[in-house]
Amino acid sequence: MLRQKCKLTHLDVLNIPLDEHGNVSVGCNQQWYGKKIQQWSGCGPTVATTMMMYINRQSFSSKQVALQQMNDMFEYITPGFRGVHTLDLFTQGLKRKVSVEVNMLNIHSKPKTDFESIVNFIYEGLSLDKPIAFLNLHNGFQDSLESWHWVLIVGIYYKDEFPMIEFVDNGEIKRIDLSAWYMMNRKRAGMLYISDK
Repeated sequence: MLRQKCKLTHLDVLNIPLDEHGNVSVGCNQQWYGKKIQQWSGCGPTVATTMMMYINRQSFSSKQVALQQMNDMFEYITPGFRGVHTLDLFTQGLKRKVSVEVNMLNIHSKPKTDFESIVNFIYEGLSLDKPIAFLNLHNGFQDSLESWHWVLIVGIYYKDEFPMIEFVDNGEIKRIDLSAWYMMNRKRAGMLYISDK
């Protein structure tokens, strides 16, 4: 039996006005950072900023306001030579900035983490209306997902019996077939969401 679609209930909170013509960015965009190294490696703090934006129901009035928050988050979740390449690095930085509890799921490639546990984790977080930060080091040959990258999962649904996830990445909502990613993924990955204390 296929599950029902599950998504965040207030996605409009993530809309950031870009101009007077009604164009918006869905969540923050790491390309807004001022330095090339930040634009290249800043997906972790960008996703953390967008995640907290939703948790706090705090819409940003402009790209400039969002960038101030992103720069602040960058001071806590600071990429190293390999970026923010583990759940622990992300979580430790986030906890230095805000007092939160985090539920985490490490996804292993050898041996593979059970697929149902990944799907269950996503449904668990989204059913609590919590966006899910998703770190993948290999995109599983999914064109709309970058490798070695953080994105923010905001929805899950089934298409032809396969679970599809919707995620925010650099101002857009994108989609991938989660099972196709799982089958082709060659590296570890992970997911986390902020839990209620």
